[in-house]
Amino acid sequence: MPEIFEIKFFLLHYKTTPIIITLALLFIASFAWFEHKKSSDRGVFLLFLIILLQIIKQTLLFVIFTARPAVFLPPVYYCIFDSALSIITIYLAMQIFNQKTEAKIFIIAAPVLFILLLTAFILLIGSRGTGSFELGFRLFDMVMLFWAAGIIGRMTLFTDPDYPFHVMHKVFFIYFLLISAFSVMFFFPESIKETIAIGAWFEYISLYLMSGAGYFLLIFTDKITGINEIELEDRIDNMQHEKDITVNLLHKIGNAIVDATDKSQVLELIVNSAVETTDARAAIIWLYNEEKKLFECASMNGTFPPLTNVKSYILERIERIVNKTRSDTFSAGETYAGKVAAGKTPMIVRDLNVKAHPDIPQSIPGIIDIVSLICVPVMLNEIVIGVMAVVNKQNFSGNFSESDASMMRTLADQCAITINHFRLFKESMDKKMSEKEVLIAGQIQKGLLPSEFINSDKFEIYGFSYPAKGVGGDYFDFVEFDKDVIGVIMSDVAGKGVPASLVMVMIRSIFRTFATGSRSPREVVEKVNNSMTGDVSEDRYATFFYYMINIKKKTLLYTNGAHGPLLLFHKKAQEFELLDTQGMPVGIMKNSEYEEKSAKVDSGDILVLYTDGVTEAMNPKRDQFSIERVKEIILANQDAPLQQMVDQVYEKMTVFKDGAPQHDDETLLISRIK
Repeated sequence: MPEIFEIKFFLLHYKTTPIIITLALLFIASFAWFEHKKSSDRGVFLLFLIILLQIIKQTLLFVIFTARPAVFLPPVYYCIFDSALSIITIYLAMQIFNQKTEAKIFIIAAPVLFILLLTAFILLIGSRGTGSFELGFRLFDMVMLFWAAGIIGRMTLFTDPDYPFHVMHKVFFIYFLLISAFSVMFFFPESIKETIAIGAWFEYISLYLMSGAGYFLLIFTDKITGINEIELEDRIDNMQHEKDITVNLLHKIGNAIVDATDKSQVLELIVNSAVETTDARAAIIWLYNEEKKLFECASMNGTFPPLTNVKSYILERIERIVNKTRSDTFSAGETYAGKVAAGKTPMIVRDLNVKAHPDIPQSIPGIIDIVSLICVPVMLNEIVIGVMAVVNKQNFSGNFSESDASMMRTLADQCAITINHFRLFKESMDKKMSEKEVLIAGQIQKGLLPSEFINSDKFEIYGFSYPAKGVGGDYFDFVEFDKDVIGVIMSDVAGKGVPASLVMVMIRSIFRTFATGSRSPREVVEKVNNSMTGDVSEDRYATFFYYMINIKKKTLLYTNGAHGPLLLFHKKAQEFELLDTQGMPVGIMKNSEYEEKSAKVDSGDILVLYTDGVTEAMNPKRDQFSIERVKEIILANQDAPLQQMVDQVYEKMTVFKDGAPQHDDETLLISRIK
């Protein structure tokens, strides 16, 4: 009990205690004003806890170390209490730092910690000049806590979402704890050893270990980071400036891509922007040439040093240097730019005037000495389509920064977007031109096919031809030699599209030349074959079926050059017959021999010529339409008008395909003897 009264007496009469309490109340009052201004701010509440903890801690420790009541425990336990509250304080401060709160700015500005330092100074005065070790240490403890919070404040800005640097406070505290155990030997002064009893060493070593040694690490960390408030503000301002530049630049390039008619205009804007934003001496873009398998200069701003050493006479004029740089080409892996392309990783090199780089030659020494260089790949879908570089930043050091490298990567992305835009634009235009050309070619080819069919009292013929690609290689034709003799042809050129259509035109011209009344089908096919062979490549051969029908004599002569057989429906017998002969496709081998056969026909008989695009038309299950289905349609419509019969074949085939794409030209020609 006497000890308790002693403490009460001390608190009532000791002059410094009212000062401490007054300062605490004043500070809490200022805090209340702050809370009133920011009532919804959670950081304010945490700030209040920090203040309250520090007032309680310093008041209690002041009483303990000054009054030294006998009932109190050894000093090491007070130090544990002190350190525990300090850790809690720092944790609460970090909670403030990690939130978007005005309290963060308030605590970083240090008025809270300043009042704690003032409190410690008052405590030192309150020791009546005795210079006791405990109060001296308390002053040191307060100074270090002030310093620690300042460092945490600055380092927290590195992890703040608004200022995305890369120092993590968790890593910082891990090192704090680890190194504290080893740093005590540096922090325990010889003078203290002489004034402390050996039995109390453990207590004071623990005191330093739990508080002082950790602050030593804070000092060390502060020196390593080397970030002061002014520099940090400059970095933040620079980041905002770079952000504004990037947004404006991307907006400008985006508009240029839309408005420009040539990619060179946008590439020129990009290299100009590279020089402006990085403050470089020169910039260049090389693009990959698919045909040459080399990277070539696409755009350049300034005098960019050539990739390789040059002859002395070139150095005499800047124009020659520029021309040399523009004419430089390289493949992946050659020169530093080629190695960037091969590795798909940027190259950032500094201080080349101090230490040479094995891949970067000083190609024009004395004119432009390369001091620093940024070289980045231009990539599209993980494929390198170009390389972009800037050289020599025009500042005191001549070296580029990481923000310059980031800007170059952004510009390289824009370069890739530009190239892809104009590639797609060209493909679109080429496709439109191709579609237009195919449409015209299709109209021309359609004009080469018979536009009117025969429908006399003795004979009728009707058909269709639908190319798979606008134009095709299927061809049919008929020639009336006289009122009783008619020649009918069907041909199928290998391949599809425009190349096949050109061969089809050739076949039509040759056929029309040699198809006269005096020549038999065999002779006509041989003439066509010999005329085509050598004039077209072997992969552009054509099947060829030609028959001549004498309506009066009811006879049929036919020759087949590897085409599908002629389907003959005998009306009276109600049966089908396939007519075929031996023979090669036309256009492969000169002087090939062809066979000619004859057959009897009668009134009502139906003759069907077709290409494999009809019989091999497929549905989604890849089932083929087949000749059997054609027979069924012919049989079911044998008495219908011929046009209706042809239309039925096409409609049934379309239904059968069930939306499956057309994979080949589809041609059908049906004739009937009346």
